[in-house]
Amino acid sequence: MTLTEEVCFATTGERDYLVDVILPPEKTLQPGQLVQVHFTGGYYMVLPSCKIVEGETVYHYPTVNELSRDSRIVDVFIDEVIIHSTECSYDCEFSFSLPDALRLGEHHLTLRARDWFFQPKDLEYDVAIVK
Repeated sequence: MTLTEEVCFATTGERDYLVDVILPPEKTLQPGQLVQVHFTGGYYMVLPSCKIVEGETVYHYPTVNELSRDSRIVDVFIDEVIIHSTECSYDCEFSFSLPDALRLGEHHLTLRARDWFFQPKDLEYDVAIVK
């Protein structure tokens, strides 16, 4: 029996890659402070390649190595106000400065890649801004 292959067209492409937070933001921060974060993975909107093999559709999603060659935009929000954007890949490590005029007290810090539409949607942290 021989395998028959036909090319097909993938109409959707979402893939959830496990998020691993390597360096989360500190829980207590100061206005103007430089904050470092590092994570890998996340939800990607990717269009897989596909083939029809003996009547079955077989999808190939990018590997981690393949994703590492692509970049995405990650936005940083404080209380849903964007304060920073950066470009990074599957392994995402960057720094940003908090606004100097940030009021003291509790805030909600969110890291959101622009191509994350489903869970895990965001990396969210409650942080305290102190003097």
